[in-house]
Amino acid sequence: MKKKSLKYLVLGCIAAALAGAMTACGESHTPNSSSSDIGSSSIQTGTGTGSGSSDTGSSSSQTGSPTQFLSAPTGLYLEIWQYYNKTDYALTWEEVEHAERYQVTIGEKTFETETTSCVITEGVTVGENCDMELVAIGDGYVYGNSVSVSYESEIEAVTEELRYESLWIGEYAVNKRYASDEVQGRVVMPDRFEDGYIKKIADGAFKKSSYEFDPSKKALDFRWSRYLTEIGKEAF
Repeated sequence: MKKKSLKYLVLGCIAAALAGAMTACGESHTPNSSSSDIGSSSIQTGTGTGSGSSDTGSSSSQTGSPTQFLSAPTGLYLEIWQYYNKTDYALTWEEVEHAERYQVTIGEKTFETETTSCVITEGVTVGENCDMELVAIGDGYVYGNSVSVSYESEIEAVTEELRYESLWIGEYAVNKRYASDEVQGRVVMPDRFEDGYIKKIADGAFKKSSYEFDPSKKALDFRWSRYLTEIGKEAF
């Protein structure tokens, strides 16, 4: 009987020991499982914050206002571009830093360009003034549009008795068409010819060539090329 009781006592101790071991494993597993959930939750929270920040930035871009405005365009000038078969008039200006494009208004017409010049195709009448307005356009987020700048210039016809001599690639000199021509009154020179710029007045270009020439009619009034850098010998 004592042996049987001892047997049951031993079995009972073994069972208790196994139960305790199982309980201990369960407790050690719970923190690991909990830590994994926290890590997962932390990753999800981080993703949510990043997405929220991106959404906020996107919303700010869509609804925000410019923090500064572009400078007003400067250096406005109406250039004359002469070709063999036609004459163009082009409004030109200095580049405005950070401008995306420019808005040009001539009379009732408004259009945009990404360059710093605009050929005027309408509202041009020789002998009349042309009114123009220019605005530099910003990106609408960081840079707002500039103020509108007005410019007025008379449309003049280029003097017909002129000839253009090539000096170098992209550079020309202006001269009389014929040596015997007497260019009188106001002389209107273009700023550009074909693919180049009027850089020089040729030697003897406007010098008197005949004894019958009336000094009172000598060309004393000029509309110069804005790119002129040299006046030839005895040009006048």
